[in-house]
Amino acid sequence: MKKALLCWGMILLAAGVFAAEPKRVPIEVFPCSADVGAFPIEVGMPFPAGALKNAACLRLLDAGGAEVPCQVEVLSRYLDGSLRAVLLVFLSPVSKDKAALYTVEFGEG
Repeated sequence: MKKALLCWGMILLAAGVFAAEPKRVPIEVFPCSADVGAFPIEVGMPFPAGALKNAACLRLLDAGGAEVPCQVEVLSRYLDGSLRAVLLVFLSPVSKDKAALYTVEFGEG
């Protein structure tokens, strides 16, 4: 019986570790008709209930994995206080030849 409880405890611990992994959402800024340099990009993002409680637990990464400065505005919340939708605003180089790739990463710290 003790072995069975220990095994279940290890499975639950492992599930907790995997649950803490951040979630990722890709963003692609498509090429434009001309090179315009850095351009402000606005992206609205919805979240399922309970997925994100604090906007500080959200970050934007470029294609190389470096964090990109961005403004995050909470647009609405669920009744439990978790975020329903946010608006991300950041500067992105917009080129006529190539798309810019980003990743929004979020989790509970």
